[in-house]
Amino acid sequence: VCVCVWFFCFCVLWGVLCCAQNLQRDAVASFKVPCLLNFAACQGKMHNFAEAILHLTTVLQLDPTNPKAFFRRGQAHLERGRDLELAINDLEQACSLAPADQLVRQTLQRAHAQLQQAKLDNKELFARMAALN
Repeated sequence: VCVCVWFFCFCVLWGVLCCAQNLQRDAVASFKVPCLLNFAACQGKMHNFAEAILHLTTVLQLDPTNPKAFFRRGQAHLERGRDLELAINDLEQACSLAPADQLVRQTLQRAHAQLQQAKLDNKELFARMAALN
């Protein structure tokens, strides 16, 4: 955990130094993306899914075609157990960007299954509530 935080701090500091030296924005972004991806992975392992989602959203602002960011953000939404539609959207985007990745496809299937189960659970809950009236 500490290694991830220190690594992220180093990455941010390095990015600030690069900006201070007037390096091109693309050079800083190309270094910032893997740092944020790694930090988001650490946050996910610590079950800080909201933090992971924030960092992965930043990655996607810098690199809107990054399949790893879509995949990890989809995983984070899925692990949170809410926003399953957002998880599916991200995982579908990851599938379209990395069609040969079986792990992405398996995770997308799991997200669809969880969404179907959530819909069934809600339907049963509403049926029971209606029966009480």
